[in-house]
Amino acid sequence: MTLACITLLTLLLSGFSVVDPVYPPNAAGGGTVVAVVKVAGGQVKDVTVLWGEEPFVASCKDALARWSFSAEADINHIVVVYFRKPELLSAASWRQKISAAKAVTLLPYPRYVFAPSYPPNALAQGSVVIRVEISEEGRVVDQQVIKPMGILTEASKEAVAKWEFYPARDHKGRKIASHAYVVLVFRFPVIVE
Repeated sequence: MTLACITLLTLLLSGFSVVDPVYPPNAAGGGTVVAVVKVAGGQVKDVTVLWGEEPFVASCKDALARWSFSAEADINHIVVVYFRKPELLSAASWRQKISAAKAVTLLPYPRYVFAPSYPPNALAQGSVVIRVEISEEGRVVDQQVIKPMGILTEASKEAVAKWEFYPARDHKGRKIASHAYVVLVFRFPVIVE
């Protein structure tokens, strides 16, 4: 049995499921949405968007509201949804600075996100979902692929490994290790002149 099959089986047995955000058909470029997902009894009770713009926000709220977690999980999660700009080739690794949200002090928050490359032989669209472990310094130290998407999975992991976060803090204000969920949404590339 492959690692992907084992991971998927574990997630299904734990009650964890994700719904992909839809790449808005009217979006000419890419975008990033940062949200807090409030979970009680394993079900999402609220999705609060901290950063992002339309047309991406509505798609994210709709999808994240339909996620479910294990029944014992009563917790808030940071979810970062990155809609990759649909260009086939990028000359350099593109980095986006995310403005800090003042409302979130206990949860991690993205500082910089790096765009994943689009492998020229991929010819695929869809989403990759990754749970990232974040160090006290805000670095990504481990990744667990929740939902793979073929060849786009490795490109996503390479980009997410470079992401930086403002670290989570405990109730006394000390930096602590934490986790977040990252969704990378790809659509078929277009040729840009």
